[in-house]
Amino acid sequence: MGVGLTGWLEASLDGELLCYPSAQYLPNAWKLAALPASGGPAMRILDLPGGANRVRWSPAGTSLLYLVTKNGATNIWEQSLMGGKPKQLTRFTSGRIFDFNWSSDSSTIVSNPR
Repeated sequence: MGVGLTGWLEASLDGELLCYPSAQYLPNAWKLAALPASGGPAMRILDLPGGANRVRWSPAGTSLLYLVTKNGATNIWEQSLMGGKPKQLTRFTSGRIFDFNWSSDSSTIVSNPR
């Protein structure tokens, strides 16, 4: 399946995998392609909710994390590469997060709230 690159490119922590938003759109959602950094077709096309942003790889490279803001609060969600329903990792009730990343030892998520 051909999937066009439409924006940023994010590498997994081990450099083995890449993800990027694809040119395939859904109403109120967007698609994210995950593929081997060595080349070849996308191994997974994942559906993310509309408004999702700042996608990051999990340390193990088995899932993608992203931000979703609803009702004035931003939370971090995780989507497994194996599919299934996304899992909400944080349960903030107020405040916005504009960026996040892993600590240098990959044990903690560090965010940039405003």
